[in-house]
Amino acid sequence: MNKLAAMLRNARQGELCDLRLECEGVQLTVHKIVVCNESEMIKTACSANFLEKRTNVVRMEDFSLATVKRMVEYMYIGDYGLGCGEKWVSELAHSTSDTIPASTATSAPETSFMDTSFAGPGPDSAELTQPTTADILRPHIQMSMIAGYYVIPGLQDLALEKIKQASEQTWSPAGFDEMVKEVYGSLTHQATQNHLAEMAIKHLHDLHRNEALFPDVFSRRVISTMLLQLANALEQASEAGIQANAEQIRASHAEQRFKRLRANLEGIRNIRKCRHCDQTFDSYFELANEESPTCKLRCRACNTRHICPQP
Repeated sequence: MNKLAAMLRNARQGELCDLRLECEGVQLTVHKIVVCNESEMIKTACSANFLEKRTNVVRMEDFSLATVKRMVEYMYIGDYGLGCGEKWVSELAHSTSDTIPASTATSAPETSFMDTSFAGPGPDSAELTQPTTADILRPHIQMSMIAGYYVIPGLQDLALEKIKQASEQTWSPAGFDEMVKEVYGSLTHQATQNHLAEMAIKHLHDLHRNEALFPDVFSRRVISTMLLQLANALEQASEAGIQANAEQIRASHAEQRFKRLRANLEGIRNIRKCRHCDQTFDSYFELANEESPTCKLRCRACNTRHICPQP
């Protein structure tokens, strides 16, 4: 385990932490030097005359707890995962306190650690439907959003790479329009915006009648017409490619015929008499056909074929 990974484990235990990230009522304990070195916005909040500096608590209510935890994971180890991971001590304490009557509930303890993971899938999980493209992309898009909000460029780039990898999986249009409408205005990373647009273009045949993405009739009509013109252009380009290939083949055959004829003409200089009839050599060329480069040199008197050097 490297040092930063060990520090992340210490953060989950609440050891030597001097900052808390509060989300959904849970306070995640972290090390200020690690977090502030990754986020210029959090650094400013903790160093200027703001409430965060006095309380050492940064409230993050605009994002889910899972997203905030992944952001913290990236801040420590430079990557994040989507699987079930360890919980913070404060998170475990919060979930426990929810079941205790208010009269007996105490403040969240921070001196013990439980290496606990989320529960695994239930017995009926195999019957669940497969996740859609939107389901697969959403957590990574949320990472791009939180990275843009807290000014973490490296996390934005990493999220985009994971979005690209996820978008290469099996395509499913269900929910894609709703997801784009939900997140697009909050994305600050232009490259991620562009990738979502490229995905829509790539799968436009599934989306061109979508009223959520294209709410007015004119836009949908323009896109449908564009798709029809594109299909016609592709068909014409294919036909042009076939014709160009045929022309190239014909040109190659013509060049081979020319080389063979030139070789035969040069070979005539060395033939004085026919090897069969012993007459003074008088020749003619016999062409195979228009598509073949082959031609034969024959004696005009006896029709005997003579072999000339190959080109």
